[in-house]
Amino acid sequence: MAEHTELELKLALNDRAVFDRIFSSAYIRQLSGGQHPHVDTLSAFYFDTVDGKLRDRGLTYRIRRENGHYVATVKGGGLSSGGLHRRLEWNVPVSDSVTPNIAFFDHTEIGPVLRQTAENDDRLVPLFSMTFERHTLLLHGDNETVIELAADEGEMTAGGKKEPILELELELKSGHPAAVLQMGAELIRQFPLIVEPRSKYYRALLLAGLAEPGELWLLPGSQLQNKLLQHSYELLDVCSVFSYRSGRDIKPEMAMLLELWAKLL
Repeated sequence: MAEHTELELKLALNDRAVFDRIFSSAYIRQLSGGQHPHVDTLSAFYFDTVDGKLRDRGLTYRIRRENGHYVATVKGGGLSSGGLHRRLEWNVPVSDSVTPNIAFFDHTEIGPVLRQTAENDDRLVPLFSMTFERHTLLLHGDNETVIELAADEGEMTAGGKKEPILELELELKSGHPAAVLQMGAELIRQFPLIVEPRSKYYRALLLAGLAEPGELWLLPGSQLQNKLLQHSYELLDVCSVFSYRSGRDIKPEMAMLLELWAKLL
């Protein structure tokens, strides 16, 4: 069992060829020491109680097949804003099965919360699924910073509907969160990318008709203590939505906001 706080920046793109340009760029090759990306195919299945109690509590229950093994994951208790996603995460290896069970997490910190939220009902129903190919590469920066670059291509399926997945993730493995934002700003300057404020989970909820479009989903319990930080979050969200709806290129503004955010952290 593993527990940690996941912090990642998501970037969206429209052209698969951009992946190859990014991984072969001088910028990324320098940070990776010339290493080649690891490639894996991931299948993820999401579940909830029949009446959506986990979702109402801001919890996500997922079983994912990766590297030939199954891992059950519960995420919750964080924030998602401005493209930066920060959430607590509990992972438990399970047998070769995608059958969910709340009991998997009974020995973890989140176990009692799951029990209370689901009212001791172990039965979980499928919401949607995703299958995608992931290319990953570890990038090493200053001050012992390590960031995982992941490029995902595939699709999500919900209720017979499908939607493509084509995005980059920068996940902090060690170091200061500002490094993720600074790297995101540099990638946006060099390549046709925009900040993606929506998680795959939120996009799949929309596809399944389980969330309303419009205001981006903020997780319960979010605490934004610094007003300047709060405004930078809001500006990035506005920029992302504006770019999606208008089709206009505002990459310089996004890069500038990411760097401003990094300085405020």
